[in-house]
Amino acid sequence: PSTLPPAPIVQFNCNGLQHCKLELSNFLHEHSVQIAILQETKLKPSSKPPSFPDYTLVRRDRPNGGGGGGLAFLVHHSVAYSLLPTDHLFPADQTIEHQGILTHFNGLDLELINIYIPPATSCPSGYVPQLDLLFDQLSSDLIIAGDFNAHHRAWHSSTSDQRAATRGILIADLLLNSTLTTINEDSPTRLPPGGNPSSPDLTIVRDHLALETRWSTITSLPSDHVPIAISLDALTPVCPPIKKTYTNFKKAN
Repeated sequence: PSTLPPAPIVQFNCNGLQHCKLELSNFLHEHSVQIAILQETKLKPSSKPPSFPDYTLVRRDRPNGGGGGGLAFLVHHSVAYSLLPTDHLFPADQTIEHQGILTHFNGLDLELINIYIPPATSCPSGYVPQLDLLFDQLSSDLIIAGDFNAHHRAWHSSTSDQRAATRGILIADLLLNSTLTTINEDSPTRLPPGGNPSSPDLTIVRDHLALETRWSTITSLPSDHVPIAISLDALTPVCPPIKKTYTNFKKAN
């Protein structure tokens, strides 16, 4: 079985939160996940929120109430967090789905932003995602995680869809001119049953965090996407030294 470092963050396009509730709940506890960043929850405003023991569900359903899309965080009860406004980052973009939280881990204030951009085939004709303000943020410790439905060699992903490739070029160019970088490794994040593996899911961090962040794909859950484990050295609890004791019989009275 896969093993994760303590206090990991997991990013996952669940392709419907209700249908994978049991498997995901077991997964969270098995791997001691502290925060799950979920895309395509497919929850409607009228949906009964699924319950995950020991976790708080922070959801943002698709604005138009459609059956697709939808974002959520699952935050372990041991983690302090507050909502982080994101609407101001996309003033003219009604297609991108986004939400954010500010967490406090081991003395580190970490901003997490969850993103879902639908495939080009599901977007308005000629749509170009407006990501300039998102990538220009000045916050020090930041992780942007989500399904961008974009492909580029910078994150080891290719596609025959020219629109998805063009979106990838746009994102790669914006990152080059920012203080952010992708930490994806050469491991696919999507394994479609009838197509080639690819990596539409991106994990983007501030440059100074890249060297201390570990990224890996792990065991499959019931989705065509693969869970991604993200761990920062600063978030790993420091174990106190073990105090050794012994009995000295020579000094016994």
